Amino acid sequence: MKLRPEVLRHARPDGGVDLYDPLLERLVALSSAEAASLDAPDAVLLARLDGATLLEGAVADAVRASVWAARVLPLAAAPPVVSPRLDPADAAALPALVAPAWREPETWRRLAEDRAAGRARLTLRGFLGAEHIHTLATEARAAAFARFETDRVHAWRAEPGAAPVLDAWRALLLDPALRALVGGALGVSLPDALVLNAWRMGPGDGMRAHPDGRRYAATWALGLCDAWTAADGGAIAFGAPTPEAFVVSERWLPFAGDLLLFVPGPTTWHVVETPARERLTLSGWWTA
Repeated sequence: MKLRPEVLRHARPDGGVDLYDPLLERLVALSSAEAASLDAPDAVLLARLDGATLLEGAVADAVRASVWAARVLPLAAAPPVVSPRLDPADAAALPALVAPAWREPETWRRLAEDRAAGRARLTLRGFLGAEHIHTLATEARAAAFARFETDRVHAWRAEPGAAPVLDAWRALLLDPALRALVGGALGVSLPDALVLNAWRMGPGDGMRAHPDGRRYAATWALGLCDAWTAADGGAIAFGAPTPEAFVVSERWLPFAGDLLLFVPGPTTWHVVETPARERLTLSGWWTA
């Protein structure tokens, strides 16, 4: 195969060659040995050039078509939206368990506008007050966990009724002011019933792809992991299943005090990736 004709070559003093792709505005530097075999590349160099989309072929044609379309697209207009159905003033009525920033009307107004503009999943950063996060995590960790194994789930789950110390969190999620705010931001009506699970996972645990059921009005997840990093894994990863793999489009990490919200449906596929260390979360649904 040959290089795409629009790729520019620039010889360097050290004998190497710089290849510049003007379509994708990308520079690939070749060593002197690679430059010497550029017109008749070996398998290794060919694979490198192909991975950088510098070769002629179907991929090159697709790149050209995409770049051309991007250049001629008109400026994007604001999307049609449905005005959020919430009263931000309800924020002032939230219990002290909620961090001060989330008891401010403007914080909820912005969250609702994000959703109205098309954001499918909402993350409430630092939703819990700092003084409550450690207490809740300690109480959740002390709950009576039992091993939960199915073809889809591999984890430890607190059995129903085995974690009464989480009653304050359950009461918060059922609080009328919070349900009005969350429901208004998500554009759904939240019932006054709740499913609450406490999950503990370790290396090798996780959940296979699932979209959540239609019985649920909204899904929530609360992270309780201190100093969590991307390398620790354990993300709720959203995307789409294919015969070859689950293709991830977005990840939510279980940072302590962060609350994830979304409305489940037939396209809300997600997995819980296996963590590298202990992962502790609460999750569940508002349900009729």
